[in-house]
Amino acid sequence: MGKADWDTQHPGWVLAADIGRSVRLEWGGAWKKLKDLPHFQYTGGLELSACRELFDGGGLPAVWVRVH
Repeated sequence: MGKADWDTQHPGWVLAADIGRSVRLEWGGAWKKLKDLPHFQYTGGLELSACRELFDGGGLPAVWVRVH
């Protein structure tokens, strides 16, 4: 088994970012403060503040209704 390669200059990161974005994932490598290249997440188009507001009003089910 090989070792993880975290060389952020490797062109594979650009390819991974392009693929992730093509399926509407948010890529941690695009974050302004803390770059997290291996991180992808599905936000459903919600900003964090809107997600918190939904969660406070109806819990996780309310968030899922909005992103689906």
